[in-house]
Amino acid sequence: MQNPFMLGTHVSFISINVSSFVQSFNYYHHDLGFTVLEKSEHSCIFGTSDFTPILEIVEQPSFAYQKRQAGLYHFAILLPSREELGRFLHHLIKRQIPVSGAADHGVSEAFYLQDPDHNGIEVYADRSHSLWFNEFQEMTMTTKEIDYTGLYYAGEGLEEFTTLPSGTILGHLHLYVSNLEKSREFYEAAIGFNATVETFPGALFLSSEGYHHHLGLNTWLGKNLPKRNKTTLGMNQYTLTYSKCEHLSKTLLHLKELHYPLEELQDGYRTVDPDNNSIKLVLQA
Repeated sequence: MQNPFMLGTHVSFISINVSSFVQSFNYYHHDLGFTVLEKSEHSCIFGTSDFTPILEIVEQPSFAYQKRQAGLYHFAILLPSREELGRFLHHLIKRQIPVSGAADHGVSEAFYLQDPDHNGIEVYADRSHSLWFNEFQEMTMTTKEIDYTGLYYAGEGLEEFTTLPSGTILGHLHLYVSNLEKSREFYEAAIGFNATVETFPGALFLSSEGYHHHLGLNTWLGKNLPKRNKTTLGMNQYTLTYSKCEHLSKTLLHLKELHYPLEELQDGYRTVDPDNNSIKLVLQA
């Protein structure tokens, strides 16, 4: 069953630059359980056990890591249930995979990791939609201590984790930006997202179809960051999928009206956001 919050405009795929193909391939395939869908000497497309493509790694050994620039904060892998997140926790413990953080966000529970090139990764499971709102029916997100014990027992007795399970998708993307208002204008006015949570200092969360967020933006590295340098490690491009032709058509019109670059591709379009992040725009197949 398709996730109802992914029936509108949503992030569906990400391509990242890595310094060592072998090192990153081992991390994503052997440590995190991504299924290999396509592989060449210097790149690989990964997905899930039901062959949903999620991630591409592209080896760029001449590229350097640049800590302070706009671009990827993390990409987030959404598991289909809390039990699956518990099973993943068992896997983290068994393989002694380093975790950079964990949190209960109210709307979800999440573990945070970093790949060998410092690309941020979130692996999470959503809570029931009915738990996303406060007594005033306002969507709320928090950052509290995660229930390790509860998650551990939720995954107890399940089959050992070897691959990302069927139903796993790219749930959201979170970006460092140089100017929150400029980015907000782009993602609301051009892309068509709606703001959902605005209570975090220096951050904004946006989505379609009432999801808690398909996209997070923050200025936590400071304002006026350098724009994304495409010859550095990190995000190369991400894909936004539109479920309705009219929504994609509106985005193309708004991009032209707002004077953002727009390139037609064989299978979609390409634009860039205010921080020079490359975005591929496609219609749901």
